[in-house]
Amino acid sequence: MPNIHTMPRADGDFDAWQTNFPAYAAAHSRDLGLSEADIMALEDGQTGWRKDFDQVTDARAYLASAVAGKNDARENFAALIRGAATRIQANPAIDDAQRAALGLNAPRTTGPAYPIPDSAPLVMIDSAPRLAHRLRLVDSEHPTRAGKPRGIFAAAIYVALTPPGQQAPADPADYRFAATATRFPATIEFTGADAGQTAHYLARWLSTRCEAGPWSRAASATVAG
Repeated sequence: MPNIHTMPRADGDFDAWQTNFPAYAAAHSRDLGLSEADIMALEDGQTGWRKDFDQVTDARAYLASAVAGKNDARENFAALIRGAATRIQANPAIDDAQRAALGLNAPRTTGPAYPIPDSAPLVMIDSAPRLAHRLRLVDSEHPTRAGKPRGIFAAAIYVALTPPGQQAPADPADYRFAATATRFPATIEFTGADAGQTAHYLARWLSTRCEAGPWSRAASATVAG
């Protein structure tokens, strides 16, 4: 059988291709040997196609938007959970039964039994980036050595924002959790609304068993806008 049409297979290509067919057929029906009923059937078919194709197109766009929204919501929620979990894991008053109830792993008990950190980090801030700070942490007892002390897996970093010129809060409870950093520099990001404010940082070392050491001294820098 000879090939009598060249309709594309893909819906989008078919939609672009079909646009002209009923209109041309209606304008030249006599030359093409098509009846009025043929033309009406073509036009009705085109109307039905356009309605259903548009519905599918809209549904796909909505689905893509919904999936993107879901992914953003999960990322934001997961960040909140990680922040809370880090504070919980670093709290020596929390027992393994409470961790299990939250779905958290108990701190690692294998490997070297390093003691609770007895030194604090020193926090140095690079405030040059816009709406971000890069933090480099070294140990207060060995400030010339780069990296974490032996037996430390991370630093828990906390931040408090105040108007310019205001002193850093004295109570660690006034700081919010910002990050658990295993490598440095660690980047802390801000929003446009934070520009011009002063960011104050506290940090403490976490052992390989999530045991927290003493707080650092506060380090402060302006959030560049």
